[in-house]
Amino acid sequence: AGGEAVGAELERGLARAVAAIEAEHDWLSKAALAAKVMAHVTSSTQKKLLNLSYDWLQTFLPHTLAKVNRVSFGLLGPADCHAALQEDPNVPRSRLKLAVPFVGKDVPSKSSEFAHPDII
Repeated sequence: AGGEAVGAELERGLARAVAAIEAEHDWLSKAALAAKVMAHVTSSTQKKLLNLSYDWLQTFLPHTLAKVNRVSFGLLGPADCHAALQEDPNVPRSRLKLAVPFVGKDVPSKSSEFAHPDII
């Protein structure tokens, strides 16, 4: 049993080392390609723009695409209006057409008709 545990640990260590080497190889391949592209760009302004666009594509674009739009601030949608009427049939009709301030994520405040200073 002890020999199997040591063998499994060695196997995991080897797999991590291989993955690290593959990642390094991929990075070096990309660096070599980037060097070839940069060799053909003569203007320093174009090089700066290329670097800036690379940074935006590698950092900002994945961050932006990873955002989840679960809260829609503003007017209530048709499903939200129906749910508000089901919860409280006496809800003012003007409430259904006003922008909704939120107490927390996905939770509009109970007195949100007149609670927000921008609405008044």
